[in-house]
Amino acid sequence: MKRVWQCQGFKMDFPEGKSPCVEWPWEEQVELSMSCDICIQGGVLTVYDPSCLKTTNECGPCKNCQSLQDNGWLSGIQSHISHGIAETMPYKFLSMSRLIEVL
Repeated sequence: MKRVWQCQGFKMDFPEGKSPCVEWPWEEQVELSMSCDICIQGGVLTVYDPSCLKTTNECGPCKNCQSLQDNGWLSGIQSHISHGIAETMPYKFLSMSRLIEVL
């Protein structure tokens, strides 16, 4: 019998003590019409491809969600969350925590 797992999506990494609710650039998500589904559960932000297969034959993300690892904008957001962003970045692309720092 073949075993089936629920897709785990692509989990974003946040620095210790940082909340995904205030670190994720929500306006960038809206402005650029990023095509992904986001779930925050238990303090973990997980991104799913809109064509997520929902299940997989091995533990982890399905093949569609796994392709998000190579997505340029998602890599850029992960870099900004982990390493910060330039001071010249337009406000609409800042996370809530960064907006509070700047203002």
